[in-house]
Amino acid sequence: MKRIGKKKKLAPEFVLDEHLKQLNLKDPSQYVSWCKQHGFSTQLLKHRKERDRELEWFRALATKENRTPEIVRRKEPIRLLMDYCEGKSRDLFALPYLDQLAGHLKDSGATPCADSRIDRAVMLDLLRSIDSHKCRFLLEPIVACTRLPASEDNTFLAGLGLLAAHRNNWLRPLAAWRPPSYNPRRQFSSLFHHLLDRHHEIPECFVSAWFQGWTSEAAQQRGWALALGLGRGLRGCDVPLPYSKSLWQAFREAPSHLLVIEALRWAQVISLSGTPRLAEAVLATQLGRSFENCDFWTDVLKWLVENPFLDTVHVGPITDYLHEQRFVPVLQDNRTGLRTTAPRQPNLTMKGRSVEGLLRSVAGWHKELSYSGNSQKQHWPSTGIRPLLFEEGDPSKPNYCIWRVRELLSQEALLAEGRKLRHCVASYGNSCMRGETSIWTLELQSHSSIEKLLTVEVRPVMKQIIQARGRCNRMPTQLELSILQRWANHAGLKLRV
Repeated sequence: MKRIGKKKKLAPEFVLDEHLKQLNLKDPSQYVSWCKQHGFSTQLLKHRKERDRELEWFRALATKENRTPEIVRRKEPIRLLMDYCEGKSRDLFALPYLDQLAGHLKDSGATPCADSRIDRAVMLDLLRSIDSHKCRFLLEPIVACTRLPASEDNTFLAGLGLLAAHRNNWLRPLAAWRPPSYNPRRQFSSLFHHLLDRHHEIPECFVSAWFQGWTSEAAQQRGWALALGLGRGLRGCDVPLPYSKSLWQAFREAPSHLLVIEALRWAQVISLSGTPRLAEAVLATQLGRSFENCDFWTDVLKWLVENPFLDTVHVGPITDYLHEQRFVPVLQDNRTGLRTTAPRQPNLTMKGRSVEGLLRSVAGWHKELSYSGNSQKQHWPSTGIRPLLFEEGDPSKPNYCIWRVRELLSQEALLAEGRKLRHCVASYGNSCMRGETSIWTLELQSHSSIEKLLTVEVRPVMKQIIQARGRCNRMPTQLELSILQRWANHAGLKLRV
């Protein structure tokens, strides 16, 4: 009769292999060295109890190594920051976003902005509150505002540091705050409104002002938020637009994902009786990033609102045409060299202009740009920004392709780019000559052809990618944005498309 319950003996070689896997060792030679190091027998074939003792010793060593201060600090940034605020640790931070906050916690080194000093005791109280509510994701290097480029400033921790820097403006005690959700964005928004919003009247777009760093522009927007939190309203803020009740009402109803400047422009279009579709088209132009020459562009927006049947695809070309005709100086090449003259139409206005006439002027301007022979001789030096050459796929297979981002350094190259993608990039030649902007092209090369995908505008001084358009001024796809982000990381740029 066959016995039941008797275990089948395994081969000695199989037992040794399983034991090595449990000890995280590759071969018997490593096992012999490990046994010598920890005082065990160097024999390969051992009794089960001796193997169990080795496993127990190995697990105890692993537990001890995982509990060293360096491992704990690397796994829990909040503990490292709390120790730093208490003065217990002076070690350097391995992650850049932690090191940046630590730099603002130091007492030495004044910076231009008024809110650049963070009190360590206040930051410690804030960290303890976050720790008690288990809001650990606020301390992770997550991109806080998707509308802004990824950077050390665009993190929830940087926003918490700015909240701590404004401790004198807190309107409620920190201990009374409770997180409403497990989502870190909702947690930060709730904390922001709890501390600084007395009557819950601050629009949600102002949360983005806490992820733009210590710049003067961001500090101004945070000042507006503090004034609104006290109930003073938009009238007391030095906004670049004339105050009106309709503007304030539209500003409060602006989409929460917009930046403050974008929300102001969106509210201006809505307050002029424009549609949300028109407002989105305006935000895609340079008007969504600047309020320069506000009076003229207000007249342009009124003209657009008064012509509701104008297709919004024409908003971008019309804006480029008006900007170039009224504000861009003309460069003329004579015997003594390049000479800057006044813009073509410095007194251009929107009075009496019809849709058909303006569209004819825009089309004629495009034609002039495409076939201007004298201007094709213009060249300018490179900005020194690193281009991108990124290979994808296997060269021996059909899926192989090359992504290339290169700078356009002549008016002739701009003309060819504009003809291929059917937009007015050729109008940027004078700005490139003066070094104010730089135009790049994104191309995709396969085995059979080279395809132009995007025209990209870069501001060399600010190191920012501020605009990217495809054929007929279409917006970039997610895949193209990922390639631009790769290039931005490679060249040290910020992506603000």
